[in-house]
Amino acid sequence: MATALDTLQADIADAISGISTQSARAQMNAELDILVGRYNAAAANSAEQAEVAARLAQLRRDAEIAARVSLWSSFSQALVLVIIGAYFLGIWLYLYGLGSPLYAGVDATRSVLVFTLSVAMLGFGGLLMVRTLYSSDQIDQMRERFRNAREVFLVFSGIFGTIIGFYFGTASGSPADPPTLAAITVGQDGMVVATSSKGRAPFTGRIRLLNGDDLALAPTSVANQLSVGLSLTRDCPAGASVTVIDGDRRQVEGKVEQSAASLLQHGWLRCAPDTGGGNNSTASNMQTNQAGR
Repeated sequence: MATALDTLQADIADAISGISTQSARAQMNAELDILVGRYNAAAANSAEQAEVAARLAQLRRDAEIAARVSLWSSFSQALVLVIIGAYFLGIWLYLYGLGSPLYAGVDATRSVLVFTLSVAMLGFGGLLMVRTLYSSDQIDQMRERFRNAREVFLVFSGIFGTIIGFYFGTASGSPADPPTLAAITVGQDGMVVATSSKGRAPFTGRIRLLNGDDLALAPTSVANQLSVGLSLTRDCPAGASVTVIDGDRRQVEGKVEQSAASLLQHGWLRCAPDTGGGNNSTASNMQTNQAGR
């Protein structure tokens, strides 16, 4: 029986030696000495020896579990070092690919800041969770360590959320991309359509005819188009100025390029030379337009 006890004691001691935490090793070694002493003292009591033997077997299982956790902790530390190395290598390759003229500005390095904060946030949160679930420390020590880490994590997550929200919550349009008028078309049905590019929706606009009429452009089913319906007999859009304003209050101006003669061929009767062409500037024409609206 002594040989079996010695073998069990050696197995437990070997499992305890694989635990990385010094406090846990000291606690289990002390418990092992106490149980071995109780087992030797109960030489005449087989029932108590059986109870102590069962507790020794449980202690061996606990020591093996703690040793596996310690092995995982060492592996996780190595994994963290590899990830950190890969992160710095990726940042270096990114900046090297941009070149010094580009990464000297704020726009090129903004993605580096966001990526760095994301990695730090996820890494710290994951470490906090894994450390809590697989800790081999005493419950009181683990609770105190988790409480302190949680307070730091909450402060850090607030700063992280503010910065990420600032970058991802800003408008997609930028002063570097103002709206432009891609085309201004005049249809035979009396519709004048202004198509804008770049800029940020929603778009609004106005058209000012040469006779002084100032009309609003209405949005169409196409997101970047505005239109207005004119009369083929009362209006002549030749030379009219068009103004488009995007959602950031940036505006662009253009003119209808079609000549009065060209529009007359397509049914715009008001563009006839005897009615003032594209000018529509006579008093009678202005009175006729105002009366017809």
